Amino acid sequence: MRRKVSFIAHKMQMLFYRLTPMRHWYQRITPKNVQYDFWAGLTGAVMVLPQGIAFSLIAGLPPEFGLYSAIVVQIIAGFWGSSLHMVSGPTIALSIVIPNIVSNYAAMGSPEYIGLSLTLMLIVGVIQLAFGLFRLGGLVNFISHTVIIGFTAGSGVLIMLSQLPTYLGIDIARGLSFIDKWGAIYQQLPHIHWHSFIVATVTLITAISLRIYRKKLPFMLLGMIAGAVTASFLGGEEAGIAMLGALPEKLPRFIAPPFDILKISAMIPSAFALALLGLIEAVSIARSLSIRSHQRIDGNQEFFGQGLSNIIGSFLSCYVGSGSFNRSAVNYDAGAKTPFALLFSSLIVATVIITIPWITRYLPMAAMAGVIMLAGYNLFDITHIKIIARTSTNETAIILVTFLSTLFLNLEFAIYVGVILSLVLYLQKTAHPVIVEVDFSSITPAVLHQDNPPKISVVQINGSLFFGAIDHIHRTMEQYAANHQWQHVIIMAEGINLIDISGIEFLISERERLLKYGGDLYIIGLKPHVREELRKSPYWRDLDGDEKIFESTYSAFRDICKKLEIQNYRDFMRLLFHDYNKLGLN
Repeated sequence: MRRKVSFIAHKMQMLFYRLTPMRHWYQRITPKNVQYDFWAGLTGAVMVLPQGIAFSLIAGLPPEFGLYSAIVVQIIAGFWGSSLHMVSGPTIALSIVIPNIVSNYAAMGSPEYIGLSLTLMLIVGVIQLAFGLFRLGGLVNFISHTVIIGFTAGSGVLIMLSQLPTYLGIDIARGLSFIDKWGAIYQQLPHIHWHSFIVATVTLITAISLRIYRKKLPFMLLGMIAGAVTASFLGGEEAGIAMLGALPEKLPRFIAPPFDILKISAMIPSAFALALLGLIEAVSIARSLSIRSHQRIDGNQEFFGQGLSNIIGSFLSCYVGSGSFNRSAVNYDAGAKTPFALLFSSLIVATVIITIPWITRYLPMAAMAGVIMLAGYNLFDITHIKIIARTSTNETAIILVTFLSTLFLNLEFAIYVGVILSLVLYLQKTAHPVIVEVDFSSITPAVLHQDNPPKISVVQINGSLFFGAIDHIHRTMEQYAANHQWQHVIIMAEGINLIDISGIEFLISERERLLKYGGDLYIIGLKPHVREELRKSPYWRDLDGDEKIFESTYSAFRDICKKLEIQNYRDFMRLLFHDYNKLGLN
């Protein structure tokens, strides 16, 4: 009973810690730091205003949804996460995935589509919150950085392709595949609306130029202003240039997501992939910022904060959010000291929505397409792609397969393809541990002054002895044995991190084979945890562990030489260590 009470008390304490991460940073709230946070928040608000609108359009949602996410998700994730500087909210990578999921169940832009987007956000939030509460942070480690590079590059292509019709001022059917969309655009090329094309191009060139030559300026916002001015000069709506329209003059209100058990069940696999993608984004951003700020990051707390923000956001007209790479970096560089910077940013965005919602009425859709095209291009991590292409064939294959899967499969399942390929290549690598046999050709009967010295081989194994590697190890050992006719085998086991049941059975089988020829198997240098697990098992006796498994190298060779009655064992050991050390294995 006492143990049960103690367990419950411990869980309650852990829940309290999860609910109150602010206790780690509230001492930082000083008048000076609040001033820094205000200016960082103002900078963040200027940056998120165009992004929130643009990313909402990518997700197939009304523009205010992105701004609401920039208010609600940003505050909740910031205050209940562990990073002092990470900014959460609408992100381009998640925005492109949402229509690929929800459009399977409702027409994009319809009321049902909007409702299911809220439901999807709720499911994602519950999954992420569960990861945080049950301390499942290690799951994201199965999705390598290489998979994310391939996925985001593919997402960048899809984002640019999705905006190309708006950029050109043409209409094509929705829901087309990657290939069909290119075909539809090609057919509509004679009908390009040149005024829209000029507006989009001016926006894009302005944003790119400012980003290159005036990096500290809000290039996306200024690019959109340039596009709006160009559209006005060309005649605006009267010239056929489509406009975004005014925002609703209200803050997010409580709306319960629709609860359709059949559609929820159908969306869970996709929501799981989306939740993982969001968590990977958040944790990787938090960790990269922590390197610069020397802050300790709690991955499970980040999971909790992301999950809670998505759950609450699903009731307040938001859509799935996560950490933003560029807004987080800007927040840190702007001098933010605490998550109060996120509070100021959210308040400024809310003020804009309440006071000047009409301003977006003058924003051309073509200008939005221009900045979104630039955002899509920015998803290409060209630097890392070049490095990986030069250094690793396997990693390059992972990028390429994930990239192509993103283009031709459902986006959320492209992540699974990349993960599976990563695991397959990893298992293939671990299934072929490095095995090195030490050459003892210098040890002759004349050197040992012994007519018939025992036939001894020393083998170094670097890798785990698990079921997937046994076939490779067995074939390699058989090949060595056929060449040298072993009697006694000494395994140098410093590089063995794991021995499962299949590995133990292999060692027992190898020992039994050697015993038939008057030899034996000796193991030297097992890691303490591997040795202890083996010692506690019933297989220890089968391996004669007390006599044949040694901890230190020199004493092991000395005892083995004595047991084998090698007459001149000192010369033997001297040559043994000479040949062994030549390989740099010791």
